[in-house]
Amino acid sequence: MRKAEEKERCCIREAEESREPNPWLRRVGWAAHLAGLDRAEIRKWVEMPNDEQPKLQILCKAFDWMIQDAQYTTVQEVVGQAALFEANRKEVNNEPQKPFDSWMDIDTVQRYTRVWKQLLCYVFQAEGQEAERRPAYKLTGSQQIAIHDVRAIIQEFQEWKKEQLEAEDGDESSRDESNGDKSDEEIEFIGRI
Repeated sequence: MRKAEEKERCCIREAEESREPNPWLRRVGWAAHLAGLDRAEIRKWVEMPNDEQPKLQILCKAFDWMIQDAQYTTVQEVVGQAALFEANRKEVNNEPQKPFDSWMDIDTVQRYTRVWKQLLCYVFQAEGQEAERRPAYKLTGSQQIAIHDVRAIIQEFQEWKKEQLEAEDGDESSRDESNGDKSDEEIEFIGRI
């Protein structure tokens, strides 16, 4: 009897819509999407990867680099003409609008990227499960190809990194000379992910 109750508590089930406390959850359909799955397992899927999950660590590192690159690209060092025009506009009946400011504090960026990394970890780990333990969503063909490609690049990166470490262990003198080249290659790999 206890095992049945414990199993019932662990499984996610769809609640009555009228009793759902959060209309947003009802709208996005998470309860239906996750119905029948184990809560503890899903929590593990959205945790930040640890040392036992090097592939997910690489994926999250690549995502962080992508976000930093995107923020760097959107932040202008010099105020552009459009922003100056808007700020200096002198129309009696219209208030000037604040131009787009793409800069965010590092804490805000980390909080936002954490949510996206959790989603990435969720999708990558859920895709590795058997059909009966996988969530109800279906990836499109191009999404499946993209995940396969990312997994292949991560595998290639891990093999390259292993070769580099083995080469460093074998030849202590080349370690100092090749540091610049390795970091460029690593940046190229992470950029491909």
